[in-house]
Amino acid sequence: MNSKINCGLFLIVIVLGLNVSSAQIDVNVSALLTKIKQDIELFKQEVIDLKAKDIKHGMLIDELRKEITELRGDTDLHTTQNNTINKKNPVNQVTAKIQDDSIKMETRAMVSPLLSRQRRAVADVAFSVYLSATHEHMTNEPIKFDRILLNDGGHYNPYTGAFTAPVSGVYVFSFTFDTKTSTFVRLVIDGVNQVDGVANRHVGATGDRQSQNTGGNTCVLRVNHGQAVLVEVYEIADTTINSSNTFRLTSFSGFLLY
Repeated sequence: MNSKINCGLFLIVIVLGLNVSSAQIDVNVSALLTKIKQDIELFKQEVIDLKAKDIKHGMLIDELRKEITELRGDTDLHTTQNNTINKKNPVNQVTAKIQDDSIKMETRAMVSPLLSRQRRAVADVAFSVYLSATHEHMTNEPIKFDRILLNDGGHYNPYTGAFTAPVSGVYVFSFTFDTKTSTFVRLVIDGVNQVDGVANRHVGATGDRQSQNTGGNTCVLRVNHGQAVLVEVYEIADTTINSSNTFRLTSFSGFLLY
């Protein structure tokens, strides 16, 4: 459009510069002005059309933005409602509990074989032993009960007189002894005293059998895995512990309670 106007003006200047009649100039100028006016009107219409398109496009953009906002609002509302329902809905709570219980059951299924083996081992922890002969001149030393009545699990050692705990737990122990001298005996765990027993010679007794007396104790103790439990003579030197295969007067027993 601008090029047309410029060309028209250029022609007017050229015409004015030529030696022509005024009537011819008037006709040419009039025709050119008419053409220019027509071009201007077309240009104006094009501008109006472009503005209309811009308005239409702007309205479309606004509508799209509104739809996007509404969609976002619906999504947020839906999410909030779902969260609220999940919190309040008993079915969802039960489902969550079932899932949690399922995980626990799977864990139990994996651990159960290990627990079963441990229970079988624990069930075999028990012993009962006695001394097969009289020991004299004992001073601060363990009583090595050399005859085994029961040793389930094999955790009592007759060569050391010690029971070694295979698992940590609560155990029951009992010991008895017979003597013809004043004697102190105690049960120890790793050398630490737990309970004591004492027996004294009968006053006025005329023979060894009449002078014999017994002592002992029973206890329930927590013992850790690997700890050693034994019975020992202490306090008084040169004591005598009586026992035999016929008269099993000195014994030591124990078992795992739980």
